[in-house]
Amino acid sequence: MKTIILSFIKRAVVIPLVITALCFSLIYFGIAGFTSRSDNQEKAPVQTVSFEEFSALSAGDCIGRLSAGEYENSVMFADGYDDALFLGEYSGEPWNGGSVFIFGNSSNKQLGALRGLSKGDEVTLELFSNSTFTYKIRGVRYGLSINEVNKLSGKNKLYLCRSYYDFAGDGKSKLYAVYTADKTKA
Repeated sequence: MKTIILSFIKRAVVIPLVITALCFSLIYFGIAGFTSRSDNQEKAPVQTVSFEEFSALSAGDCIGRLSAGEYENSVMFADGYDDALFLGEYSGEPWNGGSVFIFGNSSNKQLGALRGLSKGDEVTLELFSNSTFTYKIRGVRYGLSINEVNKLSGKNKLYLCRSYYDFAGDGKSKLYAVYTADKTKA
């Protein structure tokens, strides 16, 4: 009788669990490997542009680079291009005293690599038009909503807005850690 029960448990429980785990492993490692982009694949072409004003830009234009220490990344004019950062809609031209808003997520390919920035650290924004601008971090504010970010203002500032999900709330809405930096005198 025991062998019949053990045989039933083996066929009804153990074998289906092993097959399910094997299927999940194949799906995860097989499909994820085919759909993720490797570093050897070509990225979509990006247009590097020169410009006089931000209003002259089009979606997908690569307008410059952001760097801090060993970190460096492209800045695009619109969201959704590879791992590039993107320029916020309320940005003003820094050569006219405007403040620049740069958005990215918390992955290390975007702004996650800047988590270690602290007061006094330098950040450089190189625009393909109108030179390079250096900023010093003044502080970091956490837990800002997009509405609060859009209300930030000032002249000659750089706002690095790193998004993350509000897991203390509903887990679906985004909050922002905003690194505020002042433009240094050239």
